[in-house]
Amino acid sequence: MKYIIAGLMFLVSTVQADTLLVVEGPAKGSTNQGVGTIRGWALADDPIVVLRMSIDGAEWQRLPRGGTRYDIDDVWGDIFPDALTSGFSATFNWAKLDPGVEHSITVQILTSGGEVDEQTNYFHVSRLNPSDKWKKSVDMQFTFYGGTDTGFTIENAQIGDTLYDSITFEWSNVTQKFEMVDIVELKF
Repeated sequence: MKYIIAGLMFLVSTVQADTLLVVEGPAKGSTNQGVGTIRGWALADDPIVVLRMSIDGAEWQRLPRGGTRYDIDDVWGDIFPDALTSGFSATFNWAKLDPGVEHSITVQILTSGGEVDEQTNYFHVSRLNPSDKWKKSVDMQFTFYGGTDTGFTIENAQIGDTLYDSITFEWSNVTQKFEMVDIVELKF
């Protein structure tokens, strides 16, 4: 363990970065549903004047910045004076995006010194049939349940008026709950 810490400290002491930008959510390759969080952290030598995001190339939207990040301050505080308040986050309704296709989010910072940094993550969304969103009834009469390595699958479930062949859930350490990662709707 002490070798890992020593290695990280060496890396930190040799980095001469102008900007650092990390988008933690939505994570690369993740599947998202419901209302979730766009989050991460951004650092720069010069003051950051704009922090913004674009989903699928749409119009840029500002992201709020200034969240307390003790973990980032512990590592980068000696190099970047604003490391403690480098966090950003905003909520987003993933149901606004089409399921079954790859989406992208680009987060960009612009500094007072003219530096630009951006990160793009590609992700997916899943959702149940939107026409059933207000129906709370679930018919589990003929439903089968099966465990997976990281979660479980429900097969043959009727939610509202829609019959689903399978709905797969996996545990997320980030959100600390089971998340839907795959939905197969039966079409007649």
